[in-house]
Amino acid sequence: RSANLLHEEAYCLNALATHAMVKKSSSTALVFAKNALDLSRKIQDKEEESHSLYNLGYTQVNLGEISEAEAVLYLCRDICTETGNFRRLSKVLNILADIACIRGDYKLALSHYDLSLKNGRAMQNTYFESLTLNNAGTAYLELKDYSNALDCFNSSVDLCRQIGDREG
Repeated sequence: RSANLLHEEAYCLNALATHAMVKKSSSTALVFAKNALDLSRKIQDKEEESHSLYNLGYTQVNLGEISEAEAVLYLCRDICTETGNFRRLSKVLNILADIACIRGDYKLALSHYDLSLKNGRAMQNTYFESLTLNNAGTAYLELKDYSNALDCFNSSVDLCRQIGDREG
């Protein structure tokens, strides 16, 4: 197979993993993500490698494999930082923050949310910014820091109003 077709194959495997995640078939998503990861590493495609790591980590969280997911997502974070894929980096940071919350490490979660928020603002993604502020507000609540929690929630609501998001 030509190298170009291998890049397409890695892309398709990631698309299948994403589709399986949407369909709530974590075991299938895991297989596709692992295959995509192996192939993307073989052909040294950093974009598809980071995509595979994201899919793998997300799936592992859904399967309750928190430690494995965290290790994979830190690898993904590093590649996203290296390649400048700030959209995926923001998503990865949010999942890492969620993992920190699961573990009760709300200060680490807030550190991840803060970095994610900076990326969301730099990309001018108001929806993502409102979601991240809402998540950060929840972490502040857990720390009983009600003032910062309220600030985050109010900012999130303001952004939701700006973009017409009634569910946010």
